[in-house]
Amino acid sequence: MAAKARTKAPAKAAGKARIRQEEKGLSGIDFCGARLTDMQRRLIANYVTPGGPCFHNALRSAMEAGYREATARSTIYALFQSPEIQKIIRANESLMREAIRESAMLALEAKRRRAFFDLADFYEEKEIAVSGKNGSYAKTVLALKPLDEMTAEQRQIIDGVDYKGQASQLTYVLPNREKELNDIIKINGELSKAAGDGDEEETREIIMERITIRETRRAARAAQAESEILDMPEGADL
Repeated sequence: MAAKARTKAPAKAAGKARIRQEEKGLSGIDFCGARLTDMQRRLIANYVTPGGPCFHNALRSAMEAGYREATARSTIYALFQSPEIQKIIRANESLMREAIRESAMLALEAKRRRAFFDLADFYEEKEIAVSGKNGSYAKTVLALKPLDEMTAEQRQIIDGVDYKGQASQLTYVLPNREKELNDIIKINGELSKAAGDGDEEETREIIMERITIRETRRAARAAQAESEILDMPEGADL
């Protein structure tokens, strides 16, 4: 008996801890002024929270809220038939859709910055002294722009640093434009589907038309910059 009591105690404590954790997320739910029990509130919160394991799964939402499996189905049926509960669900799903859209727009803006970055934000022209057969001479090369001379948004675009060329010159690792552009197309496609105002193929055509000119202009400049970085003399004094 003592062993069983010791086994039940941790399980009961874990259950209470889970319920407390769930209740922390109830503050963002609009219950429309309805008078509900704590279990009903947790059930609805589980059901309307996107990304959660119970999203739009009524039975699982009820089980996670603390209802017994034997009574969960009948509870769900009675609860979800209530106009008051239906109103709460509609209100929160509208709020959740807007929150998701806002998050998608923020992600889209970040992707745009990563796709359309300007190389001049990360490198600067600098004169270095080079020793040759006929003595020293000055050469203009591209050097890394110091981080403290960049904006916070520019620094966020940098994925890391790397060493390139025979001289192992330090360079910034910048985003893969093609990947970022594909992500933009996907996000726009999902937003169009959600809004019901277009299809993904149409979105793809519009975006590709807009970016082609920018990419063409930047391609030559990026290739030249990469070549200058790799060709930098090994003994150059930066």
